[in-house]
Amino acid sequence: MSKFLNATPADGAGNSTVARPTRTCIGCRKKDVSSQMFRLKAVTSGTQLRARIDQFSDIPGRGAWIHKDSLCFTQASKRRAFLAAFRTSSAVDISELANVFNCQISTNNESG
Repeated sequence: MSKFLNATPADGAGNSTVARPTRTCIGCRKKDVSSQMFRLKAVTSGTQLRARIDQFSDIPGRGAWIHKDSLCFTQASKRRAFLAAFRTSSAVDISELANVFNCQISTNNESG
């Protein structure tokens, strides 16, 4: 399967195409272009790991992608997808993301 989706013409005549890379949402597991998603990063805050939106994709290291949709956040939270995406067994604080997605979560941490 191609890593690219929604190839668009580079010029008005459609003579060549510009392929845009796709990412997989950790919530719904569907592929989409990165402009439709948030890039997430796990950052250390004191002794705790926190999931944050990497708005400019400039935080180095392993990241994850999620659609800008509260249903995807809810699915990812229920499936504990943050642990797998960040390849950690430690609890990940997702409370900041819950605020962004306006979701109620039963706990501030996603633990394994």
